[in-house]
Amino acid sequence: MNKRQTGEYMENKNSDKNRREFLKYMVFGTAGTVALGWMLPEKSLSHERRNTTTPCTQNRNSEACQNYLRGVPALDSNGKHLQESTLLASAVAGRPVLVQGLPRATYLVINEGPKLAGYAINPSCPHHKCTVEWKTEKNVFVCPCHGATFDAQGKVTKGPARRNLPLITVLVQEDDVLLVDRAPATDPRR
Repeated sequence: MNKRQTGEYMENKNSDKNRREFLKYMVFGTAGTVALGWMLPEKSLSHERRNTTTPCTQNRNSEACQNYLRGVPALDSNGKHLQESTLLASAVAGRPVLVQGLPRATYLVINEGPKLAGYAINPSCPHHKCTVEWKTEKNVFVCPCHGATFDAQGKVTKGPARRNLPLITVLVQEDDVLLVDRAPATDPRR
């Protein structure tokens, strides 16, 4: 072997050693980080703390909790806050009630009893986002754009729409009806 070949051999040997050292540090460093994150979950950046008790879950009327409620009050046709007891006194089961409060009108669903459902209907047709209208004489929602129809719970009964009307979560707190602009965790119509 000449001097040049010996130098290249030594260079390759050193670079192989450097690669092995680097890989060893990577493997043990990663394993150590995972082990620490598993042993100390409170200190881990990936661990999200879930504190279910806040002052607002105990007393929503306190000054600190005035803006805690994520829902907005449902308003009647006169712009007054809707009370569940007042609504149910005149409500008819199976006939949705038009309310305001969100940027668009919303229909509350009245079940047998009468009882307020835990969801409301967003009147945006899933076909082309036209606003559906409740037709009392036919007991259906009708899309004025393409004629799709939906029952009192917002289930599609005739196309061209293929999906049900979207839902909105309804909460009742101290007789106040609140609208939360997100779908319920599960679709109660299924």
